[in-house]
Amino acid sequence: MALAQKTLAGVAPTFYGMSKAIDELRKRRSALHAEIAETEVSLQGLLMSLTHIEATLRLLEPEITLKPPPKAKQKRAARGSVSRPVLSALRIAKGPVTTRDLAKAVLLSKGLPAVRVSTRALDQARYALKDLRARGIVVAVGNEGPVQTWALAPDVD
Repeated sequence: MALAQKTLAGVAPTFYGMSKAIDELRKRRSALHAEIAETEVSLQGLLMSLTHIEATLRLLEPEITLKPPPKAKQKRAARGSVSRPVLSALRIAKGPVTTRDLAKAVLLSKGLPAVRVSTRALDQARYALKDLRARGIVVAVGNEGPVQTWALAPDVD
């Protein structure tokens, strides 16, 4: 039986031949983690080099004004592409939901991985929640701050 299942104590059942694929995926995952760590170290080195160059420029020409590089213009989210998943997550939830979890819902609705929630996703969720609160659709529950929780307003279904 080519598709016979193996069951081991404490291990989820797998099909024969799948263990090689799982091993390869684990190796690739480890390699990506290592690459991310190397890239972060490289970025820190580049930032340090930039700091040194700017300090040297200031030593050689004290009156110099160094302008920051122009920031890339961020694309605006399409209308409803953030508030709809936020409202959907709040409707499904059994209780109050954190801003981070709502940002994850936004990422998942766009087909993006929600393992790490980016600052941009959090900002989009916060902006949508601010707008929804002003319109009386959601209410803040609990303490203000990084773990602010949200729920639908009592009269909204």
